[in-house]
This record gives sequence, C-alpha cells and structure tokens, in this order.
Amino acid sequence: MFFIRSAYMVVAVLYLLVCQQVNAAVYDTINGIVTDSLSAAPIDSADVSSEGISAKTNSAGTFSLVVSTTGTVRQREKQPPMVTWNPAVSSFSRRGISGAFSLRVLDLEGRAVARATSQQGANNGAVSIVDVPQGMYMAVIEARGISDSYRIVRLQTGAGNFVTTISRIPGAGPSLLAKETATAKSHGVTFSKSGYKPVTVIVAAGTPTTPGIRVKMTAGTNGWDWNGVVGTGQSLAVGDHGSPVKSTTQPYHNLKLSTGNSAWPVDPTNTTLAMVPLVEPVGRNATSYPSSWPTNISGETYHSCMGNQINALMQAASGKDFISEQGEFGENGQCMKFLIKNAVPSGVNGHSYAAALIEVKAVARLAKAAGKTYGVGALCMVHGECDAGNANYESDMHQLWSDYNTDIPAITGQTQKIQMLVSQQNSTNDRSASTLAQWKIGADYPGDVACVGPKYQYPSADGTHETTDGYQQLGEKFGQVYYQRIVLGNGWQPLQPISATRSGQVITVRFHAPMPPLVWETTFPAPHQGIAEWKNGKGFEVRTASGMVTISSVAITGDSVQITCASAVAAGTFVDYALTSDGSVMSTPFSGLKRWGLLRDSDPFVGAITKKAQPNYCVAFELAVQ
Repeated sequence: MFFIRSAYMVVAVLYLLVCQQVNAAVYDTINGIVTDSLSAAPIDSADVSSEGISAKTNSAGTFSLVVSTTGTVRQREKQPPMVTWNPAVSSFSRRGISGAFSLRVLDLEGRAVARATSQQGANNGAVSIVDVPQGMYMAVIEARGISDSYRIVRLQTGAGNFVTTISRIPGAGPSLLAKETATAKSHGVTFSKSGYKPVTVIVAAGTPTTPGIRVKMTAGTNGWDWNGVVGTGQSLAVGDHGSPVKSTTQPYHNLKLSTGNSAWPVDPTNTTLAMVPLVEPVGRNATSYPSSWPTNISGETYHSCMGNQINALMQAASGKDFISEQGEFGENGQCMKFLIKNAVPSGVNGHSYAAALIEVKAVARLAKAAGKTYGVGALCMVHGECDAGNANYESDMHQLWSDYNTDIPAITGQTQKIQMLVSQQNSTNDRSASTLAQWKIGADYPGDVACVGPKYQYPSADGTHETTDGYQQLGEKFGQVYYQRIVLGNGWQPLQPISATRSGQVITVRFHAPMPPLVWETTFPAPHQGIAEWKNGKGFEVRTASGMVTISSVAITGDSVQITCASAVAAGTFVDYALTSDGSVMSTPFSGLKRWGLLRDSDPFVGAITKKAQPNYCVAFELAVQ
C-alpha cells in the first residue's frame, strides 16, 4: 500500500516500452547507444549482456547484440497493479491516490515527449499520452506525499495487459506492481562499466533494430558514507541578515567540521578538529568585516536545510540515510578574484579556495580514521553581486569548477565528477552580467553545472539578503536539485528559455520546464508597474537598440509564452525577463527584491523543513529574437 507523508514529494521512476503486438522471431538483434546521463557523451567499453550473450560499446557508445527469443516471461505478481495502462484511450491510471498526480514521459535522453496531469481529487484519475511512437521511454509520476518508489521496464498493449516490473528502486521494498498476460517474450539487457551505476532494461521481442534503444548511465555510486558539499560565495553564502538562526538541531546524521579555536592557517592534521552534527551556524561566526574562514559566518546559511532536504528525499524514496557533510568558505562582500585558486590575498581575504582544500583534507583524514568513505558531490555557489559588471564571470565560474575538480579528487581519491550548483542573483544592477552568466553556465555546460533558479521568490531582509526563512527555502531548493542531479543522476535544469522567435507582433518564447505545465504566479504583484511599456508583461521585457518595446499582453500556450507587442517585432529585438528594476521591491506576500517575474512551473515539491511549496520560478534571462 501507499503511505501518505504530506511533507514530501517523491518521484517514482518508471522505465517502460510502448510497443505494438509482434510475432516472435527466432533471434532478435538489439542495437543501441549508451551515453552519460549528464554530459550526454558516448560511453566507450561498457559491458552489454543479455541471456549469456555479451558485447561492448565502441567509442561512439553503440553496440549490437543477437539474442534468442526464448527468454522467459515474468509471471503475474500477487499484488494488484497500482498503475494500469488502457491502450484503447492511451491513458495511465494510478489507484489509491487521493488528489492530483502528474505524469511525464521522457525518452532515454531525458527529452519530454508527453506530459499530463490528473484531475484534482480524482481517486482513480487517469492521464493520457497520445502520439507517442513505438520505442523505449522513461515515465515519471509525481504526487505530493507518496512514499513509494518503483521501476517499470515494460509496457504492453492489448486488452487486459498492464505493466511488467523488473525491480524496485534499491531499498524501496517489494514491488506493488503486476502484469496480466503477456503477448510477446522479452529480453533483459544489462549495462555495466566501472565508475557507473549498472542499468537493466527490458526490450520486447521483435523491437525494430533501428533506430535502436538509447540508454543513459549515471557516473558514480549511490553516494559515499560521508557526502561532501563545498560552499563558496559572498554575503548570501555566509548567511548575512539570517538572524536569528533556526536550524539548531540535526534531525538526521548530517555533519560539519568543527575547527574549535583554530586560527588561520588551520592545520588539517590538527587532532582538535572533529566531526559534529550539522546545525547553524555552519561554521564559526565572523568577529569583524571583512572576514574569512574559519571565522566567516554571519547567520543562518542554506547548508543545514540543504543537507536535511537531501536526506528527507532519500528517506522517503528508500528509507536509507544519506549523510551530508557541509562546509562554507565564502567571504562576505568579496568578488570572484578572492574565491579563485591562487588568489592574491588582501588582508584576511583570498583564503577561500585554500580553506576549502584544508577542510577536505581534514574530513578525508577523519573519515578514514572512522572507517568511512568520503567524497565531494557538489560545489555550491551563492555569489555574483560584487561581479555584477564582470563580463568574464561565466568563464571565471567554469575555471573555478575545473580547478576544484582537479584538486579535490587528488585528496579524496574520488572518480565521480563534482557538480557545480549555482543560485542566480537578482538584486544588483539591471541586466547584470553575473545574473545572465549564472543562467548561461548551466545551459552551456549542462553536464557539469546547473543554475538552481533565481532568488526573487524568497523573502528578503533588505532587498539583497535573505531572511532566515529565505535561506532555509534556498537550502531546500539546493537539496532538491542535488538529489535530482547527484543522487538520481538526472540532468535536471531550471525553468529556462530554449528559443525566441517572431511573427508579426508576436514573440514566442519556448521553455524547458522541470515540471509542466507553465502557470502564472498569482500571489506576487505584477512587476514593472513603474514602466509603462512593460507593465502588461508579467516580468517580460522587450527592447531594441533604440529603446523599450511596448508589450500589449502575454499568454501561456503549452510550453511557450506568446508576447504580443503593440507593433510589429523588428529584427534586432531582444526579449528579457526579470532583468530590470522600476525602483521598488516586491511588497507582497513578503518583502522581496526589485526584479521579479510571475512565470513558474507546476512542481509540487514542498520543503521538508519549512513546509513551503517550492515550484520552479523562471530564471532571469536575455535572448535575441530570431
């Protein structure tokens, strides 16, 4: 049965095959390509096996297996199916859920091919997928409060047929899914390679040999005993204005390093250094301004809630503990030049990079002494206000990511790549270079970096810094994205634009949404009410080299927003979003920032600590209209 935990949203990942009824042949040729789940690069020399037949992928990631069709079909399990497929109307039904649920169908490269949402309050509500061609897909069903997780690897058409399971997600218990009679035999194909999680999929007999199946493998394992997070940035990274702190108890087993009374430079072999429960403040409080590690913290940071959110999601999905070790090395008020490798010190500043390596060395030593494995999963960056005019900010961030990915693995011995997670700043400068770079770096390096989103949706203490509640919500979002990208290995990206095109007076901006459909936020006031040309834009801004273009209306159409302008859209037009201030901060439902927008997705995610709903709000961006 399903157990309802209203504080959590759990993703059930279903691998399935939409296929036509086929006549079995003596042999099947299974072709395909294997790629990295984040970088999309082909994986060479992966082992591919089925029914005693094996092969390896080549440098292009492709393989070919010739297997017999005499494979055994799984028998019906005892439990009734919780998800059923009705081919007559191309719809899924999920039983036992009170309330709405959503379904996304993705191909094995993570591209959405269908989306739907059940009716609110429908206990046996159905969602339909139509016009999905034959092939291998991943389906994701999401509902608030569902603590069950499972994997489906095959879907068959035909009256009375449901779905076939191969396994539950590890640690999630026995399967609650079943199938009825089978209409074709199937092949279990397993993919494995050192440094990657093994993957098993089911391929129906008679599946066409072209274009073949596409399989994504995730680097690394299900985590180390201690999973490190390195934080860097400036005042918002260290919790400026985040007083009083609230995260003063540790509900799981998350950790931080205590530096005791040690002064800079800290010796990583110092025997007084110790692992202690992760609570706020995450480090020692700053005693002056400017400041640096180990006395650099100003209040509640995002770190405790980030670690607790990751653990909450893991516990809900599998019942397992996920121990997060968090450290913050930001320097209040300081630009990128003080955060980089080999920074030139100025007074107490310029220690950030070296400090992070000192802590990693200390934690690695303590982990070894405790008989624990340790690695760093993410570099989190909350920064950009000081570099609002830095045209090289994106390349600076990527170089920082590259340096950490060289120096930290040399200490920990890890082979898993460190992901960079970036929070977008929305408080400093119109059309800020750092704001745009924080979005663009994830779009330009999707396998290495993700922007977790803007910050205009969080309460602000002064129009720049968060309140304690704001920092906690930011930590929950960091935790959600960490769980998606590092724990699950999904290529999560924020609500962001894909393209902008023009036709007459209309600009159409197409979006990637983590959880469709797109909707307008109704609790925020309309932005740009002090700018007549954009007051109807809900955060959108249209301009040319000669000035602002008047927006008459905006409307959501599927995965796009159509912007109707007062005149024909000329070549050389740009569409921006949440980049320009009209001088006043967002006033309701809390005091916020001077730049914001109303576009968001329908993600039902609710923070485990604050219990606040956190859909994904659109990043601030600028696009040339084609």
